[in-house]
Amino acid sequence: PGIKKRVRRLNLVFDAENSDAFRTRLAAATTLREYHEQIKRYRALVERVVFENDVDGVLTEDRLARVYDKVGSRPAPERMPQCTRTFLEDAKDDFRRATKRSILDLSLDDPEKANVIARETGVVPLRRRPKAPRVAVADRFDGRSPTTGKDVGVPSAVSAANAIGNLETRLPDADPGFLEALHKFYASYDASDERLTLLAASAVVDVEDGVPVALFPGAPLPPARPMSLQAFERFHRQYMQETASRVRANLTQRACDLCVALEEKVRDVALGVEDPAVRAAHLARLAKMPRFAQRLTLVVQDGLRTAVERGARDAREFWTRGFGGGDAAAEGDAHARHRPMFSVRLVVRDGAAAFEPPLESVRDVSLAIFDDAIDMFKGFQCVREKVMQQRGALDPSAEQKNEPDARAETDEFGIQKRIVPTPARDEPFVVAARAAIAEVLEENFPGPRALAERFAAFEELMEKPENPAPKVDSVESADAAAENLIASRDESAADSGPAGPGPGPDETPGASGPEPSEPSVSTHPPEPEPEPDPAGGSAPPELTEEEEPKEMTLAETEAEMRRLAELVDAVESTSDSFEPFRLIGVDCVEIKRALVGVATERRDALVAKLVEQFHALNAEAYGRFRAITDRLASDVETPEALDDLRRFAADAARETESLRATLATSAAMAEALERSGVNLEDDVVDTYWNAITQPASVPQKLKAYELRAKELQKAMTETLKADIKANNACIAEAKSAVHEFIELGNIDLAEDRLAAVEAMDARLAELKKKGEVYANREELFGRPVTTYPALNSLFREWEPYANLWRVCAEFGRYQPEWTNGPFPQLNPEKVTAMVETWNRAITKMLKHIKGVPAEVCAELKSRLARFETNLPIVAALRNPGLRDRHWKDMSEDLGFAVKADAEFSLARAVQLGLHEHIDVLEKYSEAASKEYSLERALDSMHQNWRGVEFETSPWRDTGSFVLKGTDETQMLLDDQIVKTQSMRSSPYIGPFEDRVKLWEKKLTTIQEVLDQWLKMQSGWLYLEPIFGSDDIMQQMPAEGRKFKTVDTTWRKTMLKLELTSEVLVVGADEDLLGSLRKCNELLDEVNKGLSEYLETKRLAFPRFYFLSNDELLEILSETKDPLRVQPFLKKVFEAIHLLEFQKNMEVTAMLSEEGEKVTFVNSFNPAKAGGAVEKWLIQCEAAQRETVAAMCRDASKAYATSKRTDWMVEWPGQVVLCIGSLYWTSQTEAAIREGTMKAHAETVSAQLMEIVEKVRGKLTKLQRKTLSALVVLEVHARDVVAELAEKGVPSVEDFDWASQLRYTWDTMDDGKEGVTVRMINAAINYGNEYLGNSSRLVITPLTDR
Repeated sequence: PGIKKRVRRLNLVFDAENSDAFRTRLAAATTLREYHEQIKRYRALVERVVFENDVDGVLTEDRLARVYDKVGSRPAPERMPQCTRTFLEDAKDDFRRATKRSILDLSLDDPEKANVIARETGVVPLRRRPKAPRVAVADRFDGRSPTTGKDVGVPSAVSAANAIGNLETRLPDADPGFLEALHKFYASYDASDERLTLLAASAVVDVEDGVPVALFPGAPLPPARPMSLQAFERFHRQYMQETASRVRANLTQRACDLCVALEEKVRDVALGVEDPAVRAAHLARLAKMPRFAQRLTLVVQDGLRTAVERGARDAREFWTRGFGGGDAAAEGDAHARHRPMFSVRLVVRDGAAAFEPPLESVRDVSLAIFDDAIDMFKGFQCVREKVMQQRGALDPSAEQKNEPDARAETDEFGIQKRIVPTPARDEPFVVAARAAIAEVLEENFPGPRALAERFAAFEELMEKPENPAPKVDSVESADAAAENLIASRDESAADSGPAGPGPGPDETPGASGPEPSEPSVSTHPPEPEPEPDPAGGSAPPELTEEEEPKEMTLAETEAEMRRLAELVDAVESTSDSFEPFRLIGVDCVEIKRALVGVATERRDALVAKLVEQFHALNAEAYGRFRAITDRLASDVETPEALDDLRRFAADAARETESLRATLATSAAMAEALERSGVNLEDDVVDTYWNAITQPASVPQKLKAYELRAKELQKAMTETLKADIKANNACIAEAKSAVHEFIELGNIDLAEDRLAAVEAMDARLAELKKKGEVYANREELFGRPVTTYPALNSLFREWEPYANLWRVCAEFGRYQPEWTNGPFPQLNPEKVTAMVETWNRAITKMLKHIKGVPAEVCAELKSRLARFETNLPIVAALRNPGLRDRHWKDMSEDLGFAVKADAEFSLARAVQLGLHEHIDVLEKYSEAASKEYSLERALDSMHQNWRGVEFETSPWRDTGSFVLKGTDETQMLLDDQIVKTQSMRSSPYIGPFEDRVKLWEKKLTTIQEVLDQWLKMQSGWLYLEPIFGSDDIMQQMPAEGRKFKTVDTTWRKTMLKLELTSEVLVVGADEDLLGSLRKCNELLDEVNKGLSEYLETKRLAFPRFYFLSNDELLEILSETKDPLRVQPFLKKVFEAIHLLEFQKNMEVTAMLSEEGEKVTFVNSFNPAKAGGAVEKWLIQCEAAQRETVAAMCRDASKAYATSKRTDWMVEWPGQVVLCIGSLYWTSQTEAAIREGTMKAHAETVSAQLMEIVEKVRGKLTKLQRKTLSALVVLEVHARDVVAELAEKGVPSVEDFDWASQLRYTWDTMDDGKEGVTVRMINAAINYGNEYLGNSSRLVITPLTDR
């Protein structure tokens, strides 16, 4: 087997082929392809030629009338308006294309132009064959051939006969076979009998239960119940699909089959003839096939149009005669028995009554079915094209004529195909039928909507969801929602498969499918927002989270339960479960079930809450009664318990009255529940009856308690007397024991004596406690309180002796431990404090102790004095500041080794005789204390830096950080530097001098680092946004590079700070200090260059001096965005607040702060300044001056031709004031020259009053501002003119007039007229600086001067 390979046919020569013939065909094909490519390029260039002539001027009404006359009545153009319009559009397109082709041909006839066109587009002149004329007019024929130009003579009768014969051979109707086939097609099927929809009742009077029987042809009875919208749509779309399929099979396909059969018949006849001439004549009949196919297409078109017209008429009659006029047109008895056509449900949606599906969906679905029925036959392929596709019977190279009633479409492969035109939706009979159907549908909606309005009374029961769907605010919104519904249905159907007219290769399949969930469309208009009460009230505010809803009273709760029950009855009686209307039946079961459910649920909730409160109230009351009775009957053991029970009984009487009020409330609840018909559970009822019967038993319990309390008090009184007597006897025994003990001595038995003291203390405390208890009981029983003077005297007598033996025992325990114990464990402060406490106690005891105990006290004092002599040794040698160097020096001075280590004790110190060298010990101890304080201070300073770190925070969106909160660090640093310097001046600093110097250097370095860091941070924060702009970097490259270096160092430093932020570590870095110093030097250079740069900008545009450096830099950093200059315009210019930028950034106007807009005479574009802000601001300055000057000139001209009061409000305020003053000057000077000052004064006053009247009228804010300023100047002008008239000024050179501020016209340096301001002999050109529409101060003699 060989190798398989795909090749083109043009590159493949079979062995059986003639190679020369193949090459010939290949060359011919190549030539033909090149020719067709030339044609395509030629046609493409023709389409690109611009055509601007008036086509309607060529295709005039007269010419169109001649065309209509030639058409005649086969058919009349008015019967086919769509085809006529299509023909006219095609004729206009042909005329445009022919004109452009002629223009191109003329250009191609010129060799020079042809060469240019060929070079630029590749188009060359085409080689066209001469075409025979389609129409020959005898009176125009001059005997010359239209192709060759030769004289062929006028045709004779024979040639005319030949021409007629030629027509007979070309026309299908002249052929018996074709004519027979055409008659057969007419007899086989008529598409005009087809019904577009099931809504095509031939007689609406054929009804059963109000529904036309003919609605469903072939069915024995109409539907047993009203149809849902979904079923209605599905049924009709299925019918339209079957109808379209049937028409295609019976009409288009039958015509195609007829053509194919006729062709085969002609071929069979030709093949059965032996004579070649006859055979050729038969085969020549096939040339009529295209015309015959076109004839069949026209027949199909006529049949389909008739069917569509009839279907539209039938549908219109069905709706108008069956349902026209709505419910108002139906008779009462017929309506009672009427069965509606549609069924919808009334439901609750988004807190309102709504239809499901919405009524708008009923309308839109019905209209959509009508629209789809009109378009049902769209896409039927022409017979000729279908035959060509099926059998290829027709000659593909035959001339394709652009028939006016056939339109070209493309199939799924992009190949053009021709379809049979059908009536469009915009034809008058379709539009009228659709409008009539829509009107009928709307006429049947008021009844259902009125039903929905009846349910609006129960809006409080219609719960709104937490996230409600968008509310439909109007009918238009409802229509839009319905359109979305239809669109979603169509999209769903397109995904699931066609369900409209049957799909086929010749048509576009319809779209239908199962009805999706429809959007909620409320039938009620939205409720208006609550308006405030005109009297000043307002709607109650909604409850916030902090506010608790007010608790309802019992009466309000009962009334609410009654109201909810009445609402349930009202809902049930609002409508029947099904409300039939003429077209639509409304199912109310769902909305009634929902409303009743909500009302019942709310009532049940109120009942449950009331029952819960009722039960809890009863349970609490019953529990309290039980607690009272149980407590009154409880056992009492002590007088204290008896007193508690007495107080409880007194409170129980008051509490009983409170519980009676509670039970009264409970009884009211029980009555309310009984009136509401609530069935209570057994445990609730039992609890209620147990609680309500308890108050009757409390008085008996109280009486029994009182009798028992009297008996108990009597018995307890007798017991109390006995207890007091026994306690007195115990006190006497204790007194004897104390007297025996205070006679004892012997300090060596201190521990035994201490045990006896502790036992006697406990015995006396017990006696005292019993005395207090007995005294309290005597108060409870109302008896005289017994005092115990003997016990108090015994306490005073016992206390000194007890303290003696306590001190003896303590000293006996501590003295051996301090003397012989390890010396480092001694605490000098504690030892000294205890010795002092014992001395004070001994001194106090000696005043009260006598006899043998006095001798013991004297011995204790003697021993304590001997031990006290060793306290200086303890204080000197237990100094925490003593170090090895001190012990060494001390040993050298004493002459023997001394060191208070673990082997050393106080007894050893006495043994060494250190008490004799106490001055030496104190000298070294004092020095150690001083040095120790310095060392502790230095350690404390180190300790204070623990946890002290540099704090940072992100800086905007730079990605870097800055230092923050350095104040505390700076304060700590300053404080420690001062402390360190004072420590260096101390005489005891010797051992720590090097350490202090190092610490001082570190603190100084930290101080310098912090200062340099903060300085660098300040500079970086100032310059970072400036050099963050590409514009600044381009204008200052050297400074930009320097700042880039600083920025890199800053970011690296801050990143390191993220790793280690301790101040002691980071601040002591010498390398960091050097880097910061270098960066600060670079920042100084950058700031110097920046200042020089700003100075050059200010010199270029001096108004920049009005801006600070920061403001100017912000402008210069955004040179590409002129809008960033807007906020600073009011500082640069006197009154320009904003500039008006167009989309192309052209500046066309300036706006003042008051909102006055002045359009520039010469606009400018900042983009042309190349980023130089000063350049276009100079242009802006010039533009404002030119504009103000031009407006002054124009306003001056308008003043002379306009009414003055109208002129005032038509120009900017500044121009009005300027030109007004100019005309006042000229008019006053004219009056002075003419001597009419008095008349002029009256004129000025009259003009002022006109302004006042104008101000009182309706003006805009800007106009009122202009006139307010003008009134100020006019008042001053009036006063000046009156004064001049009174003085009788003789000439304009008079000082009284020359001293006034005068405005005159003068020729400027540029040759144009301008305003000059004069006073006496001074003259200044008007600056034309825009001043806005600002107000003016009142002119007084002082301000005028």
